Amino acid sequence: MNKANNICVGVGKTDITPPLGTELTGYGFYLNRKSKGIHLPLYSRAILLRGENEEALIFSNDLLDIDEQIIRQSRALIRSRLGISENRIIFTSTHTHSGPATAFLRGVADISREYASSLPTKFLEAAIEAHSNLKGASFGVGRKKISGISYNRALKGGPVDEELMVIYFEDLRGEPIATIFNFSCHPVAINVKTDAGYYISPDWPGCAMRIIDEKIGGISIFLQGTCGDINPLMKHRAKGFEVAEEIGRVIATETISIVENLKLRERAQFRFGSSFVELPTQPIDYRYVAEELSRFLREYEKNRDSLPDGILRFYAEWSEDILRRMERGFEKRIRSKIYAVRIGENALSFLPGEVFVEIGLEIKRRSPFINTMVIGYTDKCVGYIPAEWDFDLRGYAATMAPKVYDHPPYQRNAGRILVNECLKLLNCL
Repeated sequence: MNKANNICVGVGKTDITPPLGTELTGYGFYLNRKSKGIHLPLYSRAILLRGENEEALIFSNDLLDIDEQIIRQSRALIRSRLGISENRIIFTSTHTHSGPATAFLRGVADISREYASSLPTKFLEAAIEAHSNLKGASFGVGRKKISGISYNRALKGGPVDEELMVIYFEDLRGEPIATIFNFSCHPVAINVKTDAGYYISPDWPGCAMRIIDEKIGGISIFLQGTCGDINPLMKHRAKGFEVAEEIGRVIATETISIVENLKLRERAQFRFGSSFVELPTQPIDYRYVAEELSRFLREYEKNRDSLPDGILRFYAEWSEDILRRMERGFEKRIRSKIYAVRIGENALSFLPGEVFVEIGLEIKRRSPFINTMVIGYTDKCVGYIPAEWDFDLRGYAATMAPKVYDHPPYQRNAGRILVNECLKLLNCL
């Protein structure tokens, strides 16, 4: 068992705002949201954590998701320049819906290849800054319940995670280095039907980080939670950016309050772990395609006025694509990486995809650590991972999202498998 030792921390930040005219991703099909302004810049933030024999480089990017090829190229670049093992580099996204497309989502936005190809170098810049600023640190961990921000959009009265968790680092002279904070809520607080929907924005997480950086100092890093079925409660009031800014202000104020009341320590056990998880998928055959199309057409005949614009085009493109690929077959399991970091009696658990909040809450409840931060949107894009009840309801995440994310639907036990594998990893730290 590792003994407690000193922890070194370094942070870096690089602007990744795309050029004006770049199409923005999220919110619906074929919206053609060509950006015409910038509400707030988008950033890639990196934090390098190093113990006696372990290290982890964690990125938080103001993006909806990141393509696997971009991640692969970025890791190789960072390894060759800084010598950090590719296995120790973790990419996460804040999941803003007002940024550029950097992973395939059917019908949602086209990827700018020029912008996407610039990201590995941008990520490297943030990593170099974090590496060059590495210094001994003390840290503190706190959490608080924040009500009135979020609701379960997939199940009326369904679960939410109202816990705001904070890990704060300062150097041994008492100067702030970094504030990591974690909360579960979709960044969809901007009214896409107004002019604001055509502006580049990190949404409420970016609003919160701006305030925290100004008030505390150092670099704040938001790690998105398991918000697959969680939306902002105040979304219906949005006329522009005001709801994103209001949520950001609330989260920032509470984060600052937690930091101001922390007791810091200099030594802790620091451990890193990773493993693979294989999420089972449903079989795809001609019968499945026929049933899905038949079900959609019945729904369209009954409710065409309430269905999203572009839905006919979406199904036409999906069916054409899936039939063309039928002979090659589809994967029976989707393999992805999970990670865990231990800092004393606190842990960070990193999950792939848009994970339902119930899954994150279960990991927290069963974790062997006093405080466990559960982070979604890690590494490659693997779509929604729903709770089992969403399959019974034939919810968006269980049935429609796989068509958007271009993978077979998951089996109903995929979430359970993810929970068990994450807990195995946590118990090994």
